[in-house]
Amino acid sequence: MPKAARRKRHHKPPFVPYARGFKTPTHKQSAAALGSPPPGTRDFMLGVGFFTAVPRPICPNDWLAQYSEDGQSYADFLASCPWLSGPRWKVPRSQPFDPAGAGLPGRYPGAAIYLAGLGDFSKQAETVAVNPRMSELMDFAGAFFCVPMRELTGLRLDVGRGKAALIPAPGSRIRVQEIRCRFHRGSGRTQLHAPSLLKALVRALPHDAICLMALTTHDLFDGEGDLFVAGMAAGASRVGTFSLARYDPAVSFSPEHWHGVTLDASAPAEARRETILRRACKLMAHEVGHLLGLEHCVWHACLMNGSGHLEEDDRQPMALCPVDLRKLQALGGFDVPGRYKRLLAVMKNLGMRAEASWVGRRLEFLEG
Repeated sequence: MPKAARRKRHHKPPFVPYARGFKTPTHKQSAAALGSPPPGTRDFMLGVGFFTAVPRPICPNDWLAQYSEDGQSYADFLASCPWLSGPRWKVPRSQPFDPAGAGLPGRYPGAAIYLAGLGDFSKQAETVAVNPRMSELMDFAGAFFCVPMRELTGLRLDVGRGKAALIPAPGSRIRVQEIRCRFHRGSGRTQLHAPSLLKALVRALPHDAICLMALTTHDLFDGEGDLFVAGMAAGASRVGTFSLARYDPAVSFSPEHWHGVTLDASAPAEARRETILRRACKLMAHEVGHLLGLEHCVWHACLMNGSGHLEEDDRQPMALCPVDLRKLQALGGFDVPGRYKRLLAVMKNLGMRAEASWVGRRLEFLEG
């Protein structure tokens, strides 16, 4: 007599509450956050199948399970963004400024977002040959923000056993800046103190910089109780940094000790490279967004959602929701379909197939 098939048990995911005080925005509240876009355009319409509500937490470490945030509306952004709300922000007097100009390109002609690579990627055993090239990150950032991009070359990190310093380019007037760090003798691993690195980067800001974002292959931390931080931005100082150290899917990290690392050497290099590139582009765009005045998004699933850990990062989209896209458009003054066309070309070139498919569908909707 045949055995009866065992009934499958469907386990519901555990209920994880929002942080005390947080309430999910209603559709009416999200629409109010967008404001009233110019008539006759579909640029900021939700459409069907493009933007979902902000996801509820599924893990106690998810962002909205830990932090209650009110959200920044389009009107809030216009009123508070230092690039748009004041006569001149914290930029050198030598930088050209036109108070009547439209957005960043018009108000600060000739200015650019700078990207700097810190660290010798070839000496990172876990990530050799799989880290993204600076040119790839520059291409993505240029298409995403529609603001001129420039690479800041010459800076380098000198990291030894318990010591670290930011070394300026030869002939620079900037002095060597010591960086606070912590060192584990048993593993030989070093972590850089992110706030200390940001402080040093302020001195390296080019005179024509809108902001400076530095990426490094070295691990970062903030407080002594932290395992790590993936990135950090100091909006008032116009500098930010992010690390690729924990973005390799072939590398596993201890949940208890910041220096505990295990490498799966059998993992395919190309798959590792694609994942690191996708994660790096997403984090870079998020942190530069903060430097430009965009706060964490609570209106929809969005690249500007807060994130508490890498798994939550991976669940979040590469796209800005209509509320945050409208903020960025106010800064950059770009044509929205034109931006999507540029992003589509870059994403295809970088092998981001799923993201390119979404952008392609969005373009069809906007031009339909």
